[in-house]
Amino acid sequence: MNHRCALRAPSLAAALGLLVACAGPGTEGPSAPGSAGPAKAALLTTAALARPAAPPVIKPTQRLCMLPADVDGPTPNFTLDPLPAPNPSDAEPLPVLRLPTDARPTYTALSLELDPRKPGFFGSEVIALQLDRPRSVLWLNGQGLHVTSARLDLAGARLAAVYQQVNDEGLARVTLPCLVSGKAALHLAWDAPWDTHLTGLHVVLAGGEPYVFTQFEAIDARRAFPSFDEPAFKAPWDLELVVPAGDTAISNAPMVSEQPVEGGRKRVRFATTRPLPSYLLAFAVGPFDVVPAPLLQPGALRKEPLLVRGVAPKGRGQDLAHALSANALLLPWLEQWFGAGFPYQKLDHIAVPDFIYGAMENAGAITYRDSALLYREGVSSPEAKAGIAGTMAHEMAHQWFGDQVTPRFWTDAWLNESFATWLSAKAEQALWPADRAEVAQQLSVQAAMQEDALPSARAIRKPVLSLSEVWNQFDALTYEKGAAVLEMFERWVGPDKFQAGIRGYLAAHQDDSGDTGDLLRALSEAAARDVGTPLRTFLDQPGLPLVRAEVVCKGKGPRVLLTQERLLPVGVTPTAGQKAQLWQVPVCVRAAAGREVFETCTLLAQKQGGFVLPGARCPDWVMPNAGGAGYYQWAFKGAGLKPLLAALPRLPLRERLSVSASLQAAWSAGLLPAGEVLAAAELLARDEDGAVSLSPSGILASVREEVAPVAQRPAAEAWVRDLYRPAAKRLGWTGAAGEEPRVRRQRTQVLALLANVGRDPEIRAQAAERGRAWLGVGPGFNEAAVAPELAGLALGVAVEDGDDAQLEAVAARLGTVEESGVRGRLLGALGAVRDAGRVQKALALSLDPRLRSNERARLVHALLAHPESREAAWEFLRARWAELVPLVPERSAVGMASGAVAAFCDPVRGQQILDELAPRTSKLPAAALELQQALDGARLCAALTAAHRKSVGEFLAKRARTR
Repeated sequence: MNHRCALRAPSLAAALGLLVACAGPGTEGPSAPGSAGPAKAALLTTAALARPAAPPVIKPTQRLCMLPADVDGPTPNFTLDPLPAPNPSDAEPLPVLRLPTDARPTYTALSLELDPRKPGFFGSEVIALQLDRPRSVLWLNGQGLHVTSARLDLAGARLAAVYQQVNDEGLARVTLPCLVSGKAALHLAWDAPWDTHLTGLHVVLAGGEPYVFTQFEAIDARRAFPSFDEPAFKAPWDLELVVPAGDTAISNAPMVSEQPVEGGRKRVRFATTRPLPSYLLAFAVGPFDVVPAPLLQPGALRKEPLLVRGVAPKGRGQDLAHALSANALLLPWLEQWFGAGFPYQKLDHIAVPDFIYGAMENAGAITYRDSALLYREGVSSPEAKAGIAGTMAHEMAHQWFGDQVTPRFWTDAWLNESFATWLSAKAEQALWPADRAEVAQQLSVQAAMQEDALPSARAIRKPVLSLSEVWNQFDALTYEKGAAVLEMFERWVGPDKFQAGIRGYLAAHQDDSGDTGDLLRALSEAAARDVGTPLRTFLDQPGLPLVRAEVVCKGKGPRVLLTQERLLPVGVTPTAGQKAQLWQVPVCVRAAAGREVFETCTLLAQKQGGFVLPGARCPDWVMPNAGGAGYYQWAFKGAGLKPLLAALPRLPLRERLSVSASLQAAWSAGLLPAGEVLAAAELLARDEDGAVSLSPSGILASVREEVAPVAQRPAAEAWVRDLYRPAAKRLGWTGAAGEEPRVRRQRTQVLALLANVGRDPEIRAQAAERGRAWLGVGPGFNEAAVAPELAGLALGVAVEDGDDAQLEAVAARLGTVEESGVRGRLLGALGAVRDAGRVQKALALSLDPRLRSNERARLVHALLAHPESREAAWEFLRARWAELVPLVPERSAVGMASGAVAAFCDPVRGQQILDELAPRTSKLPAAALELQQALDGARLCAALTAAHRKSVGEFLAKRARTR
């Protein structure tokens, strides 16, 4: 029966005290196939009853629509007729950046029809809402969706609604002609094409089979279904998928039923999830190999057994063994560290053949780029084992910190990524010490420091002012800098207290969201001191502290005087604001006096500080960053560097790496003459540990590629050969059985440095011979020709020094090879060409259909990086931008643009390229900041070259005379 809606005085006593909406002209229609079942519909109808605590305040021009007083029963079945359109003066302005919080989801039942062989998909959903105040407009997110049905249900009434996407960022408006409050259920149905940029809901081909995957972080769930697409909106989800009968469907929760439906399809329903934000929802459909691991048995922290599975494209299931073995160690370790069992009902590790990122922490259904999860003995590089374990540790740590407790908004993305980066290194170091994850992490932090030293560097916690800035949060400053800051403050607070603070934060916000203030309060409570104030100095301002240390032994005994300032690259004049910057830096120094070695710490909270050293004797040496654990660069005032370099072999590994990092900072900021830095680099190159001996590689490459005068490039190459040929002779091309991972890593890096920077003719000849043998003839590869970790180097030299036939043979293999690690070697070789004709052929391959979406930009990047090919690469990018960009992920397009701006080591040229690309990238996420940082890089390169060229030339000339 129909009941006409009546406009009445705002008396809530009438009509059961319910506020409901009467719809304007809308698109009410029948439920789409796969809509919520009867049980869910009854639940949502019952949930629609509401009693506001107090009468709302209604403007004279607004209308309050109520059910007639003669409606009987809790769930009457009728439809309300529409009222006239509302007064335009009542229109609600568009939300800026974030959705209103007074209308929020409490539960969603989502149904999707997914057939990867069709051009798009269909969906329907019911969103249970809590409306805290009367409103005639509901705001949510939906991007590129063709909505075919929209209605709002209250107390059994079906109320037509109007859905409209109102901007390009996916803000959507559901319009009601009068006011609604309390509990309601929003029904929507839609269809859409698959996304073509590896985001949202998309199709990937592997082995000739199509698969459906999702990638929703950070704001791409809106591309698949209308939602409240912000991390603070957490609620349970019920999901059902209608998929081809022969495919497997996977989601966050376990499957609870599977029923055949017409057309060779089946309906798969999954268990209700714990509260999740939209970005952590995930599903995958295709002919997967599903490999279960042994059930993880319950214990003190987890009361139920846990099902863990590996999921791979068809035919790749055998390559999951290493990942499942790593999971068996990681999961118990993480449960013990958190003091809490795994928070979700099951865990799937899912390999994705074409993936924009390395991995994604979807709750209970982690997705990985296939090369980050699958391992095949004899084909994959042994280094991939450590990489797989590290990636898994990162994503699994997120299940507690990031999934069970999410940040309220993306300004606090560091709460996810800094934490997982930091904890994953701890887990790896504990479980696989031979892989030396802490060393790898320290080297990554040193690379992040170079980005943090740029004038355009952002703060870890830079407020997000527009949705395009969300993607700026996912860079080395969030991951590596944030992890290093956590490590520094863990050392300052103490590991047990730090862990207790994190556990307290998670317990207080379980299945909810939190922010930086919540975490800092928990840490301060656990530490019984103020942790938040000093930590915020690293979170809320950009830049990298430079701590200068001066050893003073006159007067009242030995002392170390400290001063701090912001580190800036050579050629940059600091602004007044940059000069005034201060951090509260936990500084620990180690010093030796005779046989006594001691450590002293302080919190450097002002411009100047320091402390008295123990004893009366002047120290033999002082190391200004004990354990290499501080997130700062350091330099000496006075003569402190020379005695420290003399003691270098006696320092622990991480401190030797900190010495190397300080020399990199001195090189980049002009703190020392270039000749002194290069002389110190020779000391590092002789270190027996490969991580230290190869740490100056970036400086050596910069000398050859940019800083050395062209006439002295052969002298720079000869210097590199002199430094590293002894190590190459010792290591050879083939290692012994059972060789440590660090030795294999050193061999790979030494041979690559000699081949590509030293241009060593003997090494290059050996590499090319092995590369040709590895490529072989026919469809297979001769895996015995060279170790897997050296195959990419060997093939690259073979192609660079080869001919057109060699290039074409490599390109042809891209149409036959599925394993991503092998494809990476082929692409790397194609990006190694230098002569003009083959550079053009390699660039054209970026548009070739044999390449995957995530591979195309790699060729352009590689050819932009080399002086011989960068001009051709830029001209190709400029001419073919409109063809290339639709074929690659948006983040890859931004990367190509920023690579072009930075490529020429020339700020004038960089500015010209930026000016040309800025209009083309204006709608790409994070483009503005990344292009500016690239221009900073070009300026730094030019200033560095100008500052160091004379000193480098003198150094190389002297070395040439003494050879």
